[in-house]
Amino acid sequence: MKSAYTHSIRTAITLSIAFSFLLISGCSGGQKQSTIHMQQQSEADAKAAEEAKVLQAQVDEQQLVIDALVSEAHTENPYTFALEELLLLSQNPDIPMQSQGRAALEYAELLFEFEHPDALGICQDMLQIWTKHPYSTHTRVILAEAMIRNEKHDDAVLTLTQALQQPSDPYTLARIIADATPLLDEVAEHTSVNWMLAVAIQDEERRNLWLQKAAKYASLEYVLELRQSDLQLTAEQANFYRYAARERLMVGDYHAVRIIAKILELDLPDTEAATIVKHWAESEGQMNVVGVLLPLSGKYKAYGEQALQGIRMAMSRPEFEDSIILRIQDTASNADTCVSAYHQLVEQGVQWIIGPLLSDNTKALIPYLNPELPVISLASQVELASLSPSLFVHSLAKTIQADFMAHYILKLGLTRLVIIHNDNFSEQNEAAAFAQTFIDNGGEIIDILQLDAAASDHRLELEGILERTDDEELLAMLDDDLKLFSAEADMDIRMPLNMDGIYLTVPGRDLSVLAGQLAYADISNIPLYGSDRWFDGHLLDDGGRYLNSIRFATPFNDLNPLPLAILDVQNQYRVIWAQEKMGALFALAYDTAMNVAAIGTRLGLTGINAINALHDTPEFPAITGNFYFDSNGISQKTFAIQTIRDGRVELVKEVNP
Repeated sequence: MKSAYTHSIRTAITLSIAFSFLLISGCSGGQKQSTIHMQQQSEADAKAAEEAKVLQAQVDEQQLVIDALVSEAHTENPYTFALEELLLLSQNPDIPMQSQGRAALEYAELLFEFEHPDALGICQDMLQIWTKHPYSTHTRVILAEAMIRNEKHDDAVLTLTQALQQPSDPYTLARIIADATPLLDEVAEHTSVNWMLAVAIQDEERRNLWLQKAAKYASLEYVLELRQSDLQLTAEQANFYRYAARERLMVGDYHAVRIIAKILELDLPDTEAATIVKHWAESEGQMNVVGVLLPLSGKYKAYGEQALQGIRMAMSRPEFEDSIILRIQDTASNADTCVSAYHQLVEQGVQWIIGPLLSDNTKALIPYLNPELPVISLASQVELASLSPSLFVHSLAKTIQADFMAHYILKLGLTRLVIIHNDNFSEQNEAAAFAQTFIDNGGEIIDILQLDAAASDHRLELEGILERTDDEELLAMLDDDLKLFSAEADMDIRMPLNMDGIYLTVPGRDLSVLAGQLAYADISNIPLYGSDRWFDGHLLDDGGRYLNSIRFATPFNDLNPLPLAILDVQNQYRVIWAQEKMGALFALAYDTAMNVAAIGTRLGLTGINAINALHDTPEFPAITGNFYFDSNGISQKTFAIQTIRDGRVELVKEVNP
């Protein structure tokens, strides 16, 4: 038994050694094969690199030929040698494919430059063949710009969207944005939204701004349609759904919020947007304590009571009445009392404050403001907002309207303006605000005339505007011509008006008189611009005889007839307060309270998060005119533009520069 056992052990050892030898041999063979494979791969990589180098050299060589032909085409008749050679080069199978494509696309671009009648169709054909070529982005921009010139705006934005499917250099991206942005309000919803979603991928620095804007443009129907289309949103674009949900939440459409939350849950479940929108969908409003600082006694009592009516009516809406508690403090039209009232509201645990109404009260509060307690003042000195990160100013001040009108006028392409104002602080302040914005954005103020408000006849002063704004070079040339051809004649040279318009900060009762005196001074058929300072009940005292060219800003609640959404608020006002027309302060305070309710109750935000939301929200709906807060906390509003036709005040258009 012992011998057999020993034999078995020996046999096992022998087999183990043999097996180990085989393993070692196998590993050795595997390593050898692996080494051979690596050598082969290295040789293949080297060969591929050499081929790529040769190919790139051929591409570089052909690019020199293409550049030379393009340059030659610019200097000769476009329908001769160079253009034909480019076309032949694009069809030459003996040069690299990349060079063929570049020649084809350069050829197509030259056809636009030379205004070839078939340029549009040929370019589209070339792009269909070379759709993935690196240079196709540039050619699509050229094609889109030709479409814009032909007023094919939808096609142009669609082409620019296709251009964004490939990476763009900073210059080309800026060009695409500059071409498309002015058209977004004119083209179809899906065209504008798809372009904004595409540009958000490439413009990383402003990605969220584009997604916010896309969400504002997109209806809920299109949000649903988008999900079923071939355009599947990526994680980088998930915030589009977040902002779309937020747009609906701001107006209390919880049904739409739940739909969007479901889309995110199914398509992009791991994104921050999905988590946030799910929270919104599951919570239909959170309790908020809102403080109010208004003058309910003293000199400005009537104004404070009007503003309080607006706040109360907003907070009494069914969706807010059980989720908002108001804490009201009387500032007694006094700065010291206002500071004391602010501290009392802080002790009462308010999460928001609406007010103060007066500028000096607002200024007095600034040293004491809690950086995590948002305060929305209704003061007219809007620049106070820049003095504290937690202070915002929502106002219908004439300076805000002047800023809006400056952008509006520049958007019309008018760049040379005259300003006329009376000698009082309010009008001077409005004139200065207009001039500052107009100049900062590329306009030129060619003359400023200050009138004596006590005087009634300003014809000589107005004639002086003509003398100061004449084109001196043109005048000298005409004067020389007159001396040459009519040496003995005593003639006055009548110069063309050297201005695009006049901005007047005078009240309406003065405007109709001044318009007639401007016509007497040969300043006629020139547009006149202003603010709702004109809307003082005297604008039509002379039937609007000289006022057919005027344009002035007013809050939307001053329109007649009122838009339906504003009419609904007006009717509620009549029922509750038994008054015919809501005042400007009522409407402003109502809008401010709705803003607070939207962020505080619907979004459930307080403290720093609420302050950030006030800065980040691109637009708040409002009956006075939609608005947003700029980086300084100053409200930037959209106003209605009104004019006079046939002796009646009429809406021109709604503009948001």
